[in-house]
Amino acid sequence: MKIAISIEHLEPRRGGGETYARNFGRMLLGQGHEVHVYSFSIDPAEKGFIHHPLRQPAFNMFRRHAFAMRAREELLKESFDIIHGFGKSVYMDVFRPGGGVHKAWMRHELRATDGAMGRLGARLRQATSLDQRLVLRLERRQFGPGGRHEIVAVSKLVRDEILTWYGCEPERIHVVHNGANLEKFTLEKVRALRGPVRRRLGLDEDEVMLLFLGHNYKRKGLHALIRALPLLKGKGRFRLVVVGKGRRAVCDRIAAGLGVSDLIQYAGSTDAPEEFYAAADIFCFPSYYDPCANVVLEALACGLPVITSTTNGSGEILTAGREGYAIDPDDTECMARYIGEFFPPERRREASRAARALAEARPIERNFREILAVYQKVLERRTARR
Repeated sequence: MKIAISIEHLEPRRGGGETYARNFGRMLLGQGHEVHVYSFSIDPAEKGFIHHPLRQPAFNMFRRHAFAMRAREELLKESFDIIHGFGKSVYMDVFRPGGGVHKAWMRHELRATDGAMGRLGARLRQATSLDQRLVLRLERRQFGPGGRHEIVAVSKLVRDEILTWYGCEPERIHVVHNGANLEKFTLEKVRALRGPVRRRLGLDEDEVMLLFLGHNYKRKGLHALIRALPLLKGKGRFRLVVVGKGRRAVCDRIAAGLGVSDLIQYAGSTDAPEEFYAAADIFCFPSYYDPCANVVLEALACGLPVITSTTNGSGEILTAGREGYAIDPDDTECMARYIGEFFPPERRREASRAARALAEARPIERNFREILAVYQKVLERRTARR
C-alpha cells in the first residue's frame, strides 16, 4: 500500500507520540509498504521514509493550526491508499489522537493546579489563549459527527471523552491500547542491570525503591505522590527516585513541609529508562491525565507492580490487586495503602509475574495488527462506495 503519515515532527526525542509514529512507520516499511511522511521535520537518522517537509509558521503560537492546514493542502495533491493522521491532523482516513482530547486535558490541567489562585490564573490563561481556541476548533473537525475518517482511541478513557465532548458516532471509534516493547524491556536485562544501578543510586539491599518517571511533575502526579509519602513511614525503609524533568522547587516545598525531603532522590532525565525500571521495586505514576502512558507498559514489561491513576488510560488494563492499582490521584490515603501493599518481597514477586504476563499479552505487534484491521475497514468501505 501507499501510505501517508501526517505528524508535526517525526522525531522520537520529542516524546511518546513521535516515538510511536516512528515505530509504526518502521513496521509498515518492514512489510513492504511505501510510507510518505508529511511533517515539519524528521529525524535525519530515519531511512526508508519519503519525506514531504512542511513550512513552519513564523510564530510558534500558531504552530499546531498551521501544521493541520499545510498538511491538508499538500496531501490533497497526491493519492494514497491510506492517510494516517497523528496529533493535530485534520485530513486523513485514520486518526490517532495520541495526546487524547484537548478539551479534557484542559479540565484535568486545572485539577492538577495547586491552590484557588493558581487555578484561577490557569483558567484565565486557557480562556484568553488564541492557540487554545484554534486547537479546540481543530478538535471539532477531528471528533465531530459526520466525519469520514476512523478514529483510533488509545484507551476507553479517550473514547468516552470523544463521545462526551463531541458526540462522534460510536462505530467510528476503535479502542486500541498501546503495546509493550518486549524486545527492549526484558526480564534478562532487568536482572543484569539491577545490582549495578542500585549501587550507583546508593540503595541498600533491603531498601524499597519507588520509581516515578515522567516530565511535567505537576500533571504527572508527582506532587500527589509526595503527599502520600508520610503515610508510608513505618512500613519499611524506602526511597522515591524521580526520573525526568519538571519544576522541582514546588516539589521541594511540599516535601519539606511534610518532612520527607530525605526520602526523595532526583536522577534527572535519561535515555535508558530500563536501568531505572531494573533498579525499582514499585512503579508509581498517579498522573492527572494521560491517554495511555507508555511508561506503564514499560514498567509492566520489566515486572514491576504499578500504581497509576484512573485518569491514565493505561490503568484500564490492570486487574486491581494483581499487577497493581488505578486510583484517584487526589486520594493520598488510598495511594499510600496500595503502595504499602507491595512492600513485602513475596507480594512483589507475585505481582511481578502477573505484570510481565500482562505485558506479554499486549505486545507492540498486537497494536500493529489491530490498526491494520482499521485500515482494512477503510479500504473495504471505499471499495463498496465505488
